[in-house]
Formats: sequence, C-alpha cells, structure tokens
Amino acid sequence: MSVIGTTNQTNTTVNFTSNEMLTVAASQGQARIEGVDGSLDNLTVTLADAMLSFTEFEFNLFDSLDNTTSVTITLSDGTMQTFDLSRNGQNFFGIRATDGDTLTSVSFATNGTGVGDVRQVRIGGISEMTAAVPEPATWALLLLGFGFVGGMMRKTKPAHVRVRYA
Repeated sequence: MSVIGTTNQTNTTVNFTSNEMLTVAASQGQARIEGVDGSLDNLTVTLADAMLSFTEFEFNLFDSLDNTTSVTITLSDGTMQTFDLSRNGQNFFGIRATDGDTLTSVSFATNGTGVGDVRQVRIGGISEMTAAVPEPATWALLLLGFGFVGGMMRKTKPAHVRVRYA
C-alpha cells in the first residue's frame, strides 16, 4: 500500500510504500505515518518524480510498542545498517549523502516486532539527477579501441572462394 505526501519546502510529491495498510495522521503540524493495525514493520520513501533525488533525509521511528526492536535502514545504493531502537519512543535518524552522491530512496524494516509510527520526515537537497559525463580518459580509450578494430578490419583480406561448375 502507498500513501502520498508533499514536502513543505519544495512542494515535491513523496511516496511512502509498505507491504501493509498505511494511514496518515496529523501530529502537531507534521505528518505521522502508521500501520492501520498500530504496528509498522517496513516503509520505503521515494520521490514521485523519478528524475529527482535528494541528499538529506531525517525521520523519527516512534517505538511506542514497548518492545525491543532493531531496525535495518537501507539506502538506494544498497548500503544497509542495523540499529537497536530506544524504548522511550524517540529514535531520530539523519542521513546525508556526501561527495556528490544523491539518494533516490530510503527504507527501513524491523526485526518483525514493528514500530508505532514514523514521524517528522524531512527531505532536503532535492534536485534533478544529471547524467554522468565520461572522463576524458574514457573517451580516449573508446576512440583508441574503435581505431584498433577499424585497423584490423582493413588489414584482414577477404577470403577468395573458388566455385567449380560441373
């Protein structure tokens, strides 16, 4: 199931997706995403426009279920890290892409016991993704390879076929 939200900074549409039924509730001016059954085991956050990416992501996993929960956070590049959640309810996470990297999704999954909800989601550094430009050395190797293949084709003589008629 998915729910759709909008960032208040850039008015960008955000998709929240889970394999369970979701509901959105207002919480002191900020959205709160919950599982309909009161427990949320997993959630993936992406921008609706596939040409956009982001560099900052903050959220609070509110563990009101009073159980020992660990959560694994996965970034769009496959990076994963597991954390034990505090039982006091406040588990703030801040993720920042550096060195020119960007994110297209952030997801979390619990060890099966779930969290109460996700609160205070903030997405920053939203921008259009740009295509990678090859380095000059890549272009040089590409041209050298084409030249080599062309030279070999020119050097190779076609085979002569003799045909005999009876």
